[in-house]
Amino acid sequence: MLQGLENRLKKDATHSSAYQDQVKEMVSLGFARKLTKSEIEEYKGPVHYIPHHPVIRPDKKTTSVRIVFNSSNRYNGEALNDYWLKGPDLLNNLHGVILRFREHPVAVCGDIEKMYHQVLIPELDQHVHRFLWRDLDSTRSPDTYIETVLTFGDKPATAMALTALKMTAKESEDLYPKAADVLMRDTYVDDVCTSVKTVEEGLKLTDDIDKVLNKGGFRIKEWTLSAESKDSKTGEKKSRSLGNKEREEKVLGVKWNHELVS
Repeated sequence: MLQGLENRLKKDATHSSAYQDQVKEMVSLGFARKLTKSEIEEYKGPVHYIPHHPVIRPDKKTTSVRIVFNSSNRYNGEALNDYWLKGPDLLNNLHGVILRFREHPVAVCGDIEKMYHQVLIPELDQHVHRFLWRDLDSTRSPDTYIETVLTFGDKPATAMALTALKMTAKESEDLYPKAADVLMRDTYVDDVCTSVKTVEEGLKLTDDIDKVLNKGGFRIKEWTLSAESKDSKTGEKKSRSLGNKEREEKVLGVKWNHELVS
């Protein structure tokens, strides 16, 4: 499978470069780790190797090529996902989230950056999430890596990620009750969408949500408040020019122009 992946990637220099960069990014961010020879030899627990492949997304400006790990791939008639339970459905009611998003004059929206990858998995699970990679150098043997965080393709991944998010909110509900309530009720997977009466209230709310999320290792890359946005890391506010059609986007499946709606 690795050789087939390499042959496919080598047909497009742009895609192969993007794929290699993503593997390097996973390692640099701690989402994956290369095993040493001694680690491979000394580990006595269950082991499973997961195939991976690219998904091409030309509509995405920042990440046109995404790595997908296929936990449903079958080997000798069995797949890793056969051994997982899906877990409870912890998704909030979509209609309720959308209604509250449109309830007040100022809409507030942000998505949790790499939410699944912020949740660590135990060592036992890491070794059944091994994968092979050798930087497209087919002249040498591949290295063995493990995934250290949740994998989107795992059957229980959504339930596990949402459990971590809701526990993070629950632990801060005494200090930040409004922020905790929003994270408990006004989220849909990694989207946080709500509305408030004033921009000032929205800015205060986003600050509090950032503090709550930070305690659980989560982060919102950028908040959008109707006619302005705010980087959650720097706190920098960015003004927007009214009427720019490029500012129209989909939020929870609904088209939203965050410059015209204010």
